[in-house]
Amino acid sequence: DAMIADGGTVPTNALSRVRTWMLTENLAHTTMNGTENPLKYVVLMTDGSNSSISADSQSQAVCTQLKNEGVEIFTIGFALESGNFYTGQWGINYGQMNYYISPSTLTRAKQFLGSCASSSDHYLLAEDSDALKAAFDLIGKEITEDAVRIAS
Repeated sequence: DAMIADGGTVPTNALSRVRTWMLTENLAHTTMNGTENPLKYVVLMTDGSNSSISADSQSQAVCTQLKNEGVEIFTIGFALESGNFYTGQWGINYGQMNYYISPSTLTRAKQFLGSCASSSDHYLLAEDSDALKAAFDLIGKEITEDAVRIAS
């Protein structure tokens, strides 16, 4: 209950921070386990509607770098739909009690999430909390299948 939505949606800094962590993971993994290439995953869950087109392109550039460096990216678009939305505390703080997401903004959000994901199978939509749980369950299952090998 202590969390308050505030600000816009720009995942660039978070993705860049994750990229920094991932770049150090190979050395840490080698030191601890003796193998060089650990499996690396990112799950980006967002409303997908970045605050600007430049935020889309900046975030996409980091997604591309991560994928080129062997990181598997899953994206989840949560509650993506166009329309007017009550903004709660954020709106009170910034004098914008309703926020409008246009159909074109929605299309842009879905394009960003689809292109950031490692494949079309890695791009998921969740319209409510049940679908969000199902999306995370699916991702967990896929990661577990990659990470756990049973040989006879």
